[in-house]
Amino acid sequence: MHLPRLTTARDQTLSVLGMPKKERETLPRLQVIALTDYATELDELIEGITTDGTKEGARSA
Repeated sequence: MHLPRLTTARDQTLSVLGMPKKERETLPRLQVIALTDYATELDELIEGITTDGTKEGARSA
């Protein structure tokens, strides 16, 4: 997995979720739920990559 791409995707997702409430309310409710789940999944993937000691994101076979 490519760590910089995962972190960029997470950061973009969090920026949408971090919009002011008035702007965020214009998004469909299911989209907000999906983005929240996606951000959580990305956080878990990034944590798994960084805690296994491979900074580049490459997993050993």
